[in-house]
Amino acid sequence: MADDDLPEILKKPISYDDLAPSGAGPAAFDEAQIYVEFQKRFDALFEYFGIEKDDPEKFFILSFLMARKHYRGFHLQTEGHQVGRKRDVWTFQALMSLLDDMEGLREDLSERAKARHLAGRGKYANQDFEMIRRKYREAKAERRKILAAALMAHKGNGAQTDGE
Repeated sequence: MADDDLPEILKKPISYDDLAPSGAGPAAFDEAQIYVEFQKRFDALFEYFGIEKDDPEKFFILSFLMARKHYRGFHLQTEGHQVGRKRDVWTFQALMSLLDDMEGLREDLSERAKARHLAGRGKYANQDFEMIRRKYREAKAERRKILAAALMAHKGNGAQTDGE
C-alpha cells in the first residue's frame, strides 16, 4: 500500500476553511464538525485497509495494520533463524485459496460464519476462526492491490475503462 494509493481525504489535513465559512476562523465551528471530519477519515482508512466498518474490532485491526505498515517491529521475519515457536507463513497461493474457499460458501453467510465453518477443517485444521478472518481480509486486500495494479497498467497502455 503506497501512499500514492491513499484516498484524497487522507492526503491533506483538516483545515479551518473546510469547517467554517471563509475567514471565520476556528471559533466558527464546533467539535461535532471536527468529529464528522475525523469519522470520514476513519471510514476512508477502513476502506483503504480492507476492514469492514461494522467489525467490532475495526480499531484494533486498523492499529495493527498501520503498525505493520510503519514499524519494523511489527513485521514478521520470514527468512533466517526465527526465535520462539514456529509461525505459520501464509503464501500468496494459500491466501488466494482461502479467498476462493470463503467466497465459495453460501452468500447469505456472514464473514464470521464462513470463517467458523472453515476453522479446524481440512487444510484449515490448525487455524482458529479469527485467524481465518484476518487472513481472508488480507487476501481481499491483496486481490484489491492486484486489480488496482492491473487497472493502472491497463490505463497506462492507453485503454479506456467503462467509466471514462
